[in-house]
Amino acid sequence: MKATSFLLVLYLALCAFIICTSVKQQQSVPPGLCCRTTFSANEDVIRNHALERHVFKRSTVDAITHCYMECRDDCRCLSMNFIHSTNEDNCELSDVNKEMQPASLQYRSGVDYYDFVREFSQKVLPLVLLRSPYLYW
Repeated sequence: MKATSFLLVLYLALCAFIICTSVKQQQSVPPGLCCRTTFSANEDVIRNHALERHVFKRSTVDAITHCYMECRDDCRCLSMNFIHSTNEDNCELSDVNKEMQPASLQYRSGVDYYDFVREFSQKVLPLVLLRSPYLYW
């Protein structure tokens, strides 16, 4: 009976560790670890437009390339708006892109919209499979 209780506690601890690790990994991934990206300020841009109502982070950056790096380093980022007309909060990261929410792409003077394309190099095991009883005992 003690062995069964010990195994149950161990199993629950392992599940908690996997869930916590998964949540942490979804928030931020070191550049190049899971995906490859390329960026050109003159490609994948729609000038004088912004994706509205889906910004999850605003920050102040010195250049468009720094906005790109912020997007690249956050796995939630699928597109970004760069605001040329201000020096504060001029980088907006969004968790959707124009294909997912086409009605959210709106004319906005002085703002450039960029799609962010990630090419994943590692397969990720979905969390639902990690909870499968067939993977344990």
